[in-house]
Amino acid sequence: AIDTVEKDQENVAILSIDLKSFYYNINIDFKKIEKVIIDNSPSESMELSLYLNEKISQMHDMYKQIIAPYICVTHEESVSKGIPIGFTSSAILANWYLSDFDADIKSKINPAYYGRYVDDILFVFSSPSIQPSEKGKEIINF
Repeated sequence: AIDTVEKDQENVAILSIDLKSFYYNINIDFKKIEKVIIDNSPSESMELSLYLNEKISQMHDMYKQIIAPYICVTHEESVSKGIPIGFTSSAILANWYLSDFDADIKSKINPAYYGRYVDDILFVFSSPSIQPSEKGKEIINF
């Protein structure tokens, strides 16, 4: 982001967003992942990829069963959805889950810089004056 600002030498607006309770509220469809694997994996790695998808799905299901009595205390809406915070697979799945969102941001909003680390998002807009009726409204309504 800083490189973008220094390179353009223009006034910019920087917007930082954290998606609230992201890990607690997403719902990964492992059947959809299975279909993507079947449609896109080379034959030599398909069996292993499907096996890993099944095991990760089982691990996430077991986590939900174990954590459900506790999670309802702080995040009642998340008893039936969400992914484990801290699991390596969760960060990978979260990034996969938001990949269409990333593409939409780049094509529809087209900021000078867009960066995302799972649920933390940074936008840089190179425009000397950003009116609420312009980019800001597009992001809010996105």
